Amino acid sequence: MKRYTLELKLKHTEISRTIAICEGLKFDELHSVIQIVFGWENYHIHSFKAGKITISSYDNYKDEDDLPLNFHEESDLAVDIILLNMQKILYEYDYGDGWEIEIVVKQIEDIK
Repeated sequence: MKRYTLELKLKHTEISRTIAICEGLKFDELHSVIQIVFGWENYHIHSFKAGKITISSYDNYKDEDDLPLNFHEESDLAVDIILLNMQKILYEYDYGDGWEIEIVVKQIEDIK
């Protein structure tokens, strides 16, 4: 099993958090972790961007025609699948205020 140490940096600020997650964690679960560590209360829609891939909840879209290209449902996709191929992803929260968190892989370790 692998453990991923991630730095979460709120863009345009000095605010950051460092977390560790185990492989298999889904993006909807990572969203919950981010809400907790930043003290937010899950009032707004969100998405993750990994290159040209958008990862979010189907609930954030009115119908299938509104889905962006390369969309993946967050409860179906493990974070480590993306992190094996990319060292950085973006989390967008509250589109009106434009909060963005850059998520960077700091370390990957094998654990027992």
